[in-house]
Amino acid sequence: MPSFTFYTNCTQPSNVGSYGECINEMVQSPLNKDLSLSSLLKKHPEFLDELKDITGHSTKKAILDDYALSAASSFFQGKPCIYFRFSGIEYIYLDVDDIESLRVGDELELRNAQISELEEALDDNQEWLNANTPAEQKAALVAFCKANEPVFLKWQIMLSSLFAYSTELGKMVSKIDLAWLEEGLDSIG
Repeated sequence: MPSFTFYTNCTQPSNVGSYGECINEMVQSPLNKDLSLSSLLKKHPEFLDELKDITGHSTKKAILDDYALSAASSFFQGKPCIYFRFSGIEYIYLDVDDIESLRVGDELELRNAQISELEEALDDNQEWLNANTPAEQKAALVAFCKANEPVFLKWQIMLSSLFAYSTELGKMVSKIDLAWLEEGLDSIG
């Protein structure tokens, strides 16, 4: 089981600019999934003290009753995360083993540039532009991922990073990403 630890929140000075983009990518991702606070605390009781610190509440009941607090799972720079939103501020927790591989500084700027380049390449991709049915769209997206796999892997970019503000194709993109994570690109048909 992952050992989650606090990594950052959206108010830290390092989040200005490119780091904030990672938070937007995480929140807007089609892979973003709301979580039940009570279920999450049963599975990860270590979050109770964290939530007491975040909210200022002293009891679990007060935390569970707070309408300004929510929990979600998503991906931060391609790594699974859990985050809490309290009064509009995201508090991001990652597995301790994943933190070392996160991009920071100039490397993070390069990652964001790679996302933009992939978005532009997909916008110009003829197979994608000609896809009219869901099956054709899926085939075009998988082919695009395979053609650009080295970039996706090197920079820890998921296909959903290119669709962060799109809801229309979100379910399909999520399925491709999850299959890619679990079984590899060659298994997606």
